[in-house]
Amino acid sequence: SQNMPFAAASTSTEISGAVDKMLRPAIHLHGQWFNLDDEMTKVAKKLGRTKKEANKALRAGLRALCRFEKKLKDRSREIFSNLERYGIPVVVVGRSYTLGDPAISVGLPGMIREAGGFPIPLDFLPLDEVDITDVQNLANWNDYHKVMRAAEIIRTSPGLNSLFFS
Repeated sequence: SQNMPFAAASTSTEISGAVDKMLRPAIHLHGQWFNLDDEMTKVAKKLGRTKKEANKALRAGLRALCRFEKKLKDRSREIFSNLERYGIPVVVVGRSYTLGDPAISVGLPGMIREAGGFPIPLDFLPLDEVDITDVQNLANWNDYHKVMRAAEIIRTSPGLNSLFFS
């Protein structure tokens, strides 16, 4: 979580003494890259790098992110166009950082596979294609919007199952 360095520093005198050495960019991503350039420049300066180097690294990172997202969408299309090949498809709904941490998810994908299911990460769903304007104002929280979009996809997709992990 983006908050971890701040929370850790407030709970430990050992950590709070090292706060100035921590890299703690406060990045506001809500659909746009608002302050990413400025925050990455601050990180670069802390590491003894220039703004030009920060911009070059940032652009390389954003290109890598685009390639990753394309691969994710390609794999998603492949899975959803052949769902019958994968046994019992189970969309695992939850926060990516929770589901992706083996210590927190306690091997959930493996358990689903052992039970004959095929785990599908929430991020594989075409969430951007779902209109939730009728419920999006109920909570101003991006993960809530993802869950609502996923619920609509699952509700309208025969044979698609889900498991909510919180």
